[in-house]
Amino acid sequence: MGTLDIDTLDFAQSQSVELDEAGVGLTILAHPDVTRIGEVAVLSSAMRRGSVRLSRTEPSFASAQMREPRPLLHPVISRQPLVLSMSSSSVRFQLGELRQRVTVTAATPPDSEGRFARSELERGILINLSGVVLLLLHSLSTKAASIPAEGNGLLGASSAIAALRAEIARVAELDTAVLIRGETGTGKELVARAIHLAGKRRAGPYVAVNMAAVPESTAASALFGHERGAFTNAVREHGGYFGAADEGTLFLDEIGETSKPVQALLLRALREGEIQRVGASDARRVNVRVLAATDAPLEELVKHGRFSEALLHRLEGYAIEVAPLRKRPDDIARLFVAFLRKDLEALGETHRFEPAPSDVRPWLPASFVASLLDYRWPGNVAELQSIARRVAIANRGASTFRVDKWVLQRLDGSESSGVASTRGAGVERSNTAARPSNAPLSKPSSVAAELSDAVIIDVMRRCRFVVREAAEQLGVSRSWLHTRLEFCQGLRQAKDLTREQIRAALERAQTSTRRAAELLEVSEHGLKLRMRALNVASDV
Repeated sequence: MGTLDIDTLDFAQSQSVELDEAGVGLTILAHPDVTRIGEVAVLSSAMRRGSVRLSRTEPSFASAQMREPRPLLHPVISRQPLVLSMSSSSVRFQLGELRQRVTVTAATPPDSEGRFARSELERGILINLSGVVLLLLHSLSTKAASIPAEGNGLLGASSAIAALRAEIARVAELDTAVLIRGETGTGKELVARAIHLAGKRRAGPYVAVNMAAVPESTAASALFGHERGAFTNAVREHGGYFGAADEGTLFLDEIGETSKPVQALLLRALREGEIQRVGASDARRVNVRVLAATDAPLEELVKHGRFSEALLHRLEGYAIEVAPLRKRPDDIARLFVAFLRKDLEALGETHRFEPAPSDVRPWLPASFVASLLDYRWPGNVAELQSIARRVAIANRGASTFRVDKWVLQRLDGSESSGVASTRGAGVERSNTAARPSNAPLSKPSSVAAELSDAVIIDVMRRCRFVVREAAEQLGVSRSWLHTRLEFCQGLRQAKDLTREQIRAALERAQTSTRRAAELLEVSEHGLKLRMRALNVASDV
């Protein structure tokens, strides 16, 4: 992997291509106005005409909460466009006269002409504008995106979540048993509740049972109930889970953890539509819709005799697969901000979400959001919610954005089962010449999380505060290092510099911004952003 200077690439205008059902979207992942995170520009029709222009004033982005679409607008974004074009096999970026720092990254490097494979749209291509605005170019199913994005408690607006809403709508009004499959933490119980609330049984009871917690010895009583005196301590009758869910919905979570004897009990109840309480002489009919969920490979369990094939067929009247979070890249920032907002509200820190003035660096760094996109999320949405809560707590009363060590260790890959970074090779255009690099641009190893502030500061000084060079020496990705520098104790932040400090440094450096950045011990890019915000010219 390496970094290519986008100025040296010969970009040709791509031919207009007819897009199929899988269109293209551009989602805001980071913006000085945090409330804009998650807004989408649907580019499919423009791509059919050959290209899309990305600048301060185009295209327009929208969300379900907005009445009128609007462009990026922030003054840090150039009015000169970055042109995106696509052929049947590749995606191209043309900068033309653009004069701002732009970094484009994807999971695999571009070819010699700077083109990314069109297949990269499935995982998403990151576009970083001046280190302040972060966008994701990605596939967007235009058919699924037409499904309404409200009313069922499922957060998100990705193609995957829209398709899930369509599946829920398709099956909700039926009485068919539904088996909900998906990895741990994907929100399978939320899907079950959404099915219940959207169906004709919504006025009836909804009963959720964790089958892994139902002991085999008391399963019959727990599921079907018992008569008074049926066994020791049965001092009163009990209706059981099936009885409690009569005329409503019974959700059997972790169904793959059910023991064989309990499976037999469930099979009979589902097949006959009736139950028999422990101690009762007669069976009684119940009107229950059964939903079940599992992250276990039930077919494999059937092969090994650990799960009843007949019960599987009964449960799987219809199957719904809940996509893992890594298959919903455009939802990651959207969900993170939603969880973070809720936690900040609980802590009385809602001012964090106030839009940042144009001369102030945004509270939520684009580099941190980029690190969220790099992570594989083995714990899915539940893990993202946990990280959002820890970030909220870490920033309680803090003057600048902070991330605790536990979150850093998660995001740097030490907790992701050794999976390498999903992104980290691309093309870059900046005010300083980019050069080829053989250093790793992937997520740093677990050792990186142990890098002390002193070590990082020493390397930054030796590299003249050029983040790219420092990242190479430390063996970490630039996005990780940018995030780490945000809360490195003893290191000045360019956003905190005053106009007087900048002018004094420029005078000593004889107007050289590179030398001034060394004197101020900040990155040249950060210095230039601050100079632009304060309207300080380099020819003082």
